[in-house]
Amino acid sequence: MAIRVKLYRKVTESDPYSAVVPVTYNDQGMLETVMFPSDTHLEVDYAARVDTQPVYQGFAPRGTLTSAPDWLLFKFTYDGSSRVTKREIAYDSWDNHDTTAVYT
Repeated sequence: MAIRVKLYRKVTESDPYSAVVPVTYNDQGMLETVMFPSDTHLEVDYAARVDTQPVYQGFAPRGTLTSAPDWLLFKFTYDGSSRVTKREIAYDSWDNHDTTAVYT
């Protein structure tokens, strides 16, 4: 199985919480793993879903305000069998994750 890795954020000396975020994909282009520093805070929003699959996930350094624009946001789209068919990324505040955040 071929695995591709993309890096979404560079490490900078001026930002001790910045990190290289490796995202790996399998042959079908599906997300396999995402690794974050151990001090990362996670927020989850299931929106209208009634299963255990989140629609939104947000990651930021522990202690980051939800209004701060320092969040790495994921938005997931699912098919009828609850399989992820699309994952989009935005950088914004957690407060904007389901309103004005721009996902690509």
